[in-house]
Amino acid sequence: MKIIITESQMNMVVENSKTPTRISDILISMWDEQTKEEGYPTFDKDVIKYLGIDKWTVINDYAEFFNDYIGGEEKTIKIIDKLSINNFSTKDFPKKLSGGYDFDWRISNSYKKDDVYFIECQVSDGGSVTLMDGRHMTLEDAINHEDMGYEIQEEVSDVIQDCLNELIYPRTGIMVDIYYVEI
Repeated sequence: MKIIITESQMNMVVENSKTPTRISDILISMWDEQTKEEGYPTFDKDVIKYLGIDKWTVINDYAEFFNDYIGGEEKTIKIIDKLSINNFSTKDFPKKLSGGYDFDWRISNSYKKDDVYFIECQVSDGGSVTLMDGRHMTLEDAINHEDMGYEIQEEVSDVIQDCLNELIYPRTGIMVDIYYVEI
């Protein structure tokens, strides 16, 4: 289906999308207060849901609104760059994110392309994984395994992405994609 709208209708849509709503006023007030108390605001999907918004697409709109509130791309890049100086461990995150994996990693590069933030990471030597059948293997052996190596590599990337989004999403409203993991 194709919908044709006039230029004035389009201008009205654009203008209305920039006009704060009661919910956005509440959020701005809350974020201003968080900034005063904690030094920075956070985006919390549960707060958005509490305010009666449960459609994922609308939650994403508010996440984008939050990102604009904090300073957009420039601030997001600064937050990611600040995280880049750290080393991370799956032990520092909830078990639901890391599963049977135990390894350390660091961010080696980050960039934005076509409105998507990409992060490249490097896994440190010495990691391990406990498989579904209970076997415990070094990460290197699991990745080099001919039957499951590719799947393990994908899961390592997914674990890193989930863990980094646990840090980055509340601070920016942006979900990142892990583009490359060097193991």
